[in-house]
Amino acid sequence: MQPADERFWAALLRAQDLPQLADLVSRPSWMAKGACRDHPEVSFFPVRGESTGAPAKAVCRSCSVRAECYAYAVEHEERGIWGGTSERERRQLTRRSAAS
Repeated sequence: MQPADERFWAALLRAQDLPQLADLVSRPSWMAKGACRDHPEVSFFPVRGESTGAPAKAVCRSCSVRAECYAYAVEHEERGIWGGTSERERRQLTRRSAAS
């Protein structure tokens, strides 16, 4: 990394710049309604060897934007628990849907 690059990233990551950086991230409006936002203690991204995400899936069951979340995860090939499903479950459902 060149010194100019280091200065660029240091300036970009200053604390006072974070609100402006957040404005650059475009998120679908439904994400603000996700039940997961009220459960920061729950891991929606289990690591290999952990449980299949049962606590996260339980949160998803009561979520009002579960369908939107699932569709987003499929479209963007997201990792973790989205829309009450794991990556493996989404792949399986997508394959079944394509075969029909």
